[in-house]
Amino acid sequence: MTILSRGALREKLTAYEPEEYALKCAFLEQLEGGVIPVLHYAEDSNQSYLINSMEIYHARVAVRKHWRYFPKRYFHAHSYMEILYMYDGSGVNNVEGVPTRMQQGDFCILSPDVYHFFDQDGDSVLMNILVRIDFLELLACEIFTGNERFPTYLRDIINEGSHPKSIYLQGSDEICELADRLIMARMDEGVYADAEAEAWLTLLFARFTDGCDLQFSDGIHWQTSVIAAILNHLHAKYDDVDLTSVAKQFNYTKSTICRLMKSHTGKTFSEYLNSIRMKRACDLLQASTLSVEKIAEQVGFRSIEYFNRCFKREFGMSPTNWRKQS
Repeated sequence: MTILSRGALREKLTAYEPEEYALKCAFLEQLEGGVIPVLHYAEDSNQSYLINSMEIYHARVAVRKHWRYFPKRYFHAHSYMEILYMYDGSGVNNVEGVPTRMQQGDFCILSPDVYHFFDQDGDSVLMNILVRIDFLELLACEIFTGNERFPTYLRDIINEGSHPKSIYLQGSDEICELADRLIMARMDEGVYADAEAEAWLTLLFARFTDGCDLQFSDGIHWQTSVIAAILNHLHAKYDDVDLTSVAKQFNYTKSTICRLMKSHTGKTFSEYLNSIRMKRACDLLQASTLSVEKIAEQVGFRSIEYFNRCFKREFGMSPTNWRKQS
């Protein structure tokens, strides 16, 4: 067994696998040609978006690397806890329609059955730490039995009580090292890799319990997937969609769609749709030579004047100036 150092770990995690490099080349080629990579989505509002990783069934604590430039971005959920660790770079974590920018060293603890997707910035590296429910139960019942907020949160998950959708924190050097050690234990694949990973996670949870500034989300996890289906639809069809068509697609009144959007994302339908369009416009401004007028048209704006107003309101400058600065 070869024991990885933290330096060797960084070299390994930032390197590109052949398949991942091929994804990057395809992504950049599409952007340079003025085409935004297609987003995967599902229109069936009754479809389950619960996704399980096979590796979590063979270990109570698993680790995987979030592939860069993966073309499928869609809201999904897991039956286990997922801890997002922004190992290198940055990106935007979208939890049930609420985006939060994460920088290097940031963590997000995602409750089970919470819909989310992550949008990485370029070559950034995001690591996923997956924790099976039976191990959470062991920790909550035998180790973290106090009344602090984090142990209470664990017990609420186990007992299926009301609990936050997510928790954000900025990792200290100590916390990042514990996460790195956990990842190294899993990647070394030694005889005692399972025990080592569980031990490092226990220490990580101890730091979450004592000495961390945890930012608990206001919202409680959903009991239905309908809003996830609506958000998936918007992210995939943002260039040719409006409130009327979405209401017809999902067989809801326009007022119901507006209420769902506001209650789950904190934004109106128009605000949320425009935020998606602005993100895609920035992708094209940065990676293509298309004119501002053409970009506005491609992301769904029929009026260049309205596009310019929305862009300046969002970023404080014109699209042309944003392109120069980027």
